[in-house]
Amino acid sequence: MLLLTGLAMPMAAQEPGIGHIETTRAQAVEYRPELRGYARVDPVSLVTVKAELDGVVEDLRARPGQRLSAGDLIAHIGGPDRVKAQADAEVQLSAAK
Repeated sequence: MLLLTGLAMPMAAQEPGIGHIETTRAQAVEYRPELRGYARVDPVSLVTVKAELDGVVEDLRARPGQRLSAGDLIAHIGGPDRVKAQADAEVQLSAAK
């Protein structure tokens, strides 16, 4: 799409009784309209994620809309009971073997 632009240049009246006349020199420029807006995109699939042990989310690494793969770190879970819970789980796992 092309848009014509120019500058108005006053010219003196050639005939009596004619007032101020303005002309413009046209030039072609490229016109690229841009549309911006907000949209909602539904996810392709939803996945439920849960930690093996209880704790407090201390650092969230994943962001909404971010693409993740198996093994990616999503969050760091900590808290005062987390170390003890992990040790207890390891003892129970060893006892089960």
